[in-house]
Amino acid sequence: MPTYVIGVRRTEKGHQTLKEFSRVMERARRVREANGGKLVGAYATFGRFDMVVIAEYPSGAAMQKAMTTILAEGLFTVEVSEAIPIDEFVAMLQEEERER
Repeated sequence: MPTYVIGVRRTEKGHQTLKEFSRVMERARRVREANGGKLVGAYATFGRFDMVVIAEYPSGAAMQKAMTTILAEGLFTVEVSEAIPIDEFVAMLQEEERER
């Protein structure tokens, strides 16, 4: 399954609902699982993002559907990157070198 690194920032509305954070995280879990997603790890961070989430989804379309559903609530903005395991990345580079 593709892996995604998701940088999450709370909106002003998200800051106002911080007391309900566990309820919001439970809702995010349900949305992720309904779209076939699996949580790999989640971290509260300081700096550019309030949280960083690493999740797997069966496809980019499934990830997009989950993100669209979560974003519709107006509590977060996200920045999503697909992550490639480093060994797969190195193998891809080696394959390109062989093709030259």
